[in-house]
Amino acid sequence: MPKHCGLHSLLFPYYLRLTVSSMLVYPMKFLFRALVFSLLTCSTLFAQQLEDASIKIDMASLLDPVQDRTMGIPPQESAAYYQLLYTVAHEDATASIKRARDFWKNRQQDHPEFQQFTHPPFADLFKNPVEYRGQIITQTGYAQRIVKYAAGENEFGIKTLYEAWIYPESGQSNPIVVVFTVPPGTGMSLGDNLNYRIGVTGYFFKLYGYPAQDTTRLAPMILAGALEPLPTRIDPGLIEKRIYFFLGAFVFVMIVMGWILYTGLRKKPKSVVQSSLPDQLPALNENTEERPDSSD
Repeated sequence: MPKHCGLHSLLFPYYLRLTVSSMLVYPMKFLFRALVFSLLTCSTLFAQQLEDASIKIDMASLLDPVQDRTMGIPPQESAAYYQLLYTVAHEDATASIKRARDFWKNRQQDHPEFQQFTHPPFADLFKNPVEYRGQIITQTGYAQRIVKYAAGENEFGIKTLYEAWIYPESGQSNPIVVVFTVPPGTGMSLGDNLNYRIGVTGYFFKLYGYPAQDTTRLAPMILAGALEPLPTRIDPGLIEKRIYFFLGAFVFVMIVMGWILYTGLRKKPKSVVQSSLPDQLPALNENTEERPDSSD
């Protein structure tokens, strides 16, 4: 047994006698402290339960005025808008992600055609906004635009809002608008023409109408606390294409080098000795007579 355990065992009777003596000497003081501690504990637990219940009740009632396919956030939707922004910013992030995962698993069980998707696809958000309203969902994609602006008047003390236009990995050509309250983290800046791969978990609010160049368009709106930067994903198809490209380029270079070497050897210049000799020697005339020696 460790020494400190033996020491506590020896001192335990002393602690017990001291506590009993305190109760006997100062019974009213001891009971008063115990009563205050109990009341504080119970009131704290009751307040937390009441707060959780009020949030659930408020969410159900506040979402009633929210309408899809409307421009911006009209006044009747402002209360729910800021309530959800405040709520998601003060919730435990791990618990929110778990709720989003559980919600999506349940929806996949009801809709087997979504088994291939890790998160709710854009098409389902667009077609069934009522079924998603007020639900926690997770999305991953590429933020191409992040802006900052002042919040409207609200009772939650929210002063600044951030807005990100994200193209989800399940539908690159259609954006999702995410409104959040925590400034973008390190490595992310405000602006246009961005390409940050991010993850976000928040409340689905509505199909948000916004003006485009040619007409009014709709985008699913998510109210979140913050954006989570994710590592850039490399497309396996792109890797395969690059491998084929470099292999093809290597083969082409080898063919060109072989052709150059082959033609260069064929056109190699002759040496000095070879160039001084005729290609063919003249034939000897067998009928030619010997010429007499002139010395005779």
